[in-house]
Amino acid sequence: LVQYTLIISLEEATLAELFGESYAAYRESVPRVIPRLRKASGATSDATIARRGVTHHWRYAFRSERSTFIAIAAVLTLTLISTYFKA
Repeated sequence: LVQYTLIISLEEATLAELFGESYAAYRESVPRVIPRLRKASGATSDATIARRGVTHHWRYAFRSERSTFIAIAAVLTLTLISTYFKA
């Protein structure tokens, strides 16, 4: 939880720098952590973002979460091992 609080703060600062007032308006209209199931009113379209030169790369996204995946795998492994040896 602490890890994601820091990540959210850094990402918000970066987005504010990139998009300025439009990001501030967007941030006011959407929840910070738990998303809604509908698109925010006044949200910047994907086409507009692409024109600004900002692209999304899934490979980078997964690579940036590598430590999170490792931590989850470690906890699951330890849980399975402790459950197995209890029996």
